[in-house]
Amino acid sequence: MMTNPPARRTRLYKLVGVALVIGALVIATAVLILPTYLSSGTTSTTSTSRSAADMVASAFANHMNGLASRNVQAVVSQFEGNANVTWTGRANGLTGLYVGTTDIGLLLNAFLGKATFLAFANETQQIAVASSRLATVNSSFSFSGQSSTFGNFSGAVRAQDSLAYTATTGEWLISQEIWNFSSFNVQFQFGYTACTGPSCPQFVQAMAISRDGNYLAAGTYENSGFGSVYLVSTQGKAPGVLWRSVTTNTVIWSVAISGNGSYVAAAGFARPGDPHGNGRVYLFNSQGRLLWNVSAGSEPRAVWVAIAANGSRVAADYGSGIIYLDTGGKILWNQTFPQGGVSSNFAMSSDAKFIAYTAENSTVPDSASLGWGVFYLNSHGSQLWSHAEPHVGIAFVQMSSDGSNVAVSSRFHYNGTVFYFDGRSGAIIWQFPFYPEGGIADYMSLAMSSDGSYTASGGPSSGILVFDSSGKVLWEGSVAGFGEPVFVLEGASFVLTYQPSGNHFQLVRYDGTAIASFNVESVSAFAHPPRGSFWAAAGGVISNAGGCATLHLFEGSTELPSLELCEDSPRPG
Repeated sequence: MMTNPPARRTRLYKLVGVALVIGALVIATAVLILPTYLSSGTTSTTSTSRSAADMVASAFANHMNGLASRNVQAVVSQFEGNANVTWTGRANGLTGLYVGTTDIGLLLNAFLGKATFLAFANETQQIAVASSRLATVNSSFSFSGQSSTFGNFSGAVRAQDSLAYTATTGEWLISQEIWNFSSFNVQFQFGYTACTGPSCPQFVQAMAISRDGNYLAAGTYENSGFGSVYLVSTQGKAPGVLWRSVTTNTVIWSVAISGNGSYVAAAGFARPGDPHGNGRVYLFNSQGRLLWNVSAGSEPRAVWVAIAANGSRVAADYGSGIIYLDTGGKILWNQTFPQGGVSSNFAMSSDAKFIAYTAENSTVPDSASLGWGVFYLNSHGSQLWSHAEPHVGIAFVQMSSDGSNVAVSSRFHYNGTVFYFDGRSGAIIWQFPFYPEGGIADYMSLAMSSDGSYTASGGPSSGILVFDSSGKVLWEGSVAGFGEPVFVLEGASFVLTYQPSGNHFQLVRYDGTAIASFNVESVSAFAHPPRGSFWAAAGGVISNAGGCATLHLFEGSTELPSLELCEDSPRPG
């Protein structure tokens, strides 16, 4: 079940608040500056056109020198207008896609006002000119530095820059940069507001609705490290908040609920932005009593959770592996992702017998390169099958409720592919490559009906693709600029689409016909049960000044009476 606005690793961490995001971007941008005085460096060139290679080398050097000289305007001019930047690996919770020179300029401005010292070493560089108009620069380096905000920081990066020749100006411009962080260490925690504790402003980060539609679980996030779990009755005769449990020193990033609401699972991590913030998994009963909480590793920046419909099993993805637990909190197995991969997404069947996850930085069979892969496990943690692609990129996965079908949407460079697998054998039933007209493949969302009959993939600029189970495209496009599927509302034959840059979302039929549009201030999470036409959207901020988050409830296109999540909601007895 999709519980958040699903621009997953694109805007996932933007939701933690402006102060956290801007602060984190400062550090992530710092490592990209490659001055001409890099030490212990090596350079190699492979090309069919030496003059083109020289021009690319000069353009890349100018780019690095511009960064080193803190000339933001000059650096921004070295990118194409629709250029994109991708962060992968251990990027302090900032893995994702950033598009356009405006965002790039904001990142650079954020860095240049904060960094006080930078040093780079062990730099290698390779230039490959594919034609007179296309070239790639692969580089790697270690870095260390100081920041007035974050203290000492260090790490290592593998980077790839794609450049294109512009005939009108005679320049080689950067069309894409990919930075893969193999390590990233900071001395201080990221700066937050002065407020600390469970009374600080919180927003709803995740929601889940029980299979019967009678209960809604919500998890909240407060940017100095506290969170809460709520259970809400959505039944017509007695709607309202049943209980709120504060998870001290742990923000809640994901929630899941059993089929009849008897169990609520939640997962989160301590000290947002800290690379060593411990992750935890919680299980509550329907009365709000905490049954157990279990560690989910020492370095997660996000922890995702799923629960069986009968509540008998809980699974949690902690970024570099998955733990699988029983209702007593016993870890039955811990599957570490192969080759140090970093997860993009995971899904579990309703009976918890099958789990699928996608991981970045996975070694591709019969290749020395790294790419992404989808891996399918059984309830014993044994891998039944996998599929890998030799491209740096991000992939998202959805699974039908019985695990018989698995959908994966990948995005890399300027295109990507939607795959549809037979869950039992791993065979590809169909695949659909997409080539966005705008040149940017930001298909950063994936949604699937619980029976696997319909799949939707899309992104805020590229638009949406809706498929049936045979791979037939039912609709390709966008509605009034909406380009990101949130979920497939199976019972009403609708897809909910969302525009990440605003607070707007829209219901459309599988053929793209618009049904209704909505607006929720500060929208932060969505949820729906596996079947039916009931769904919810959360917006607003919970604060001790009397502010409450609002749960907007819908039956198809009809808005129902809303409910509020407040700080003074009842606690478990």
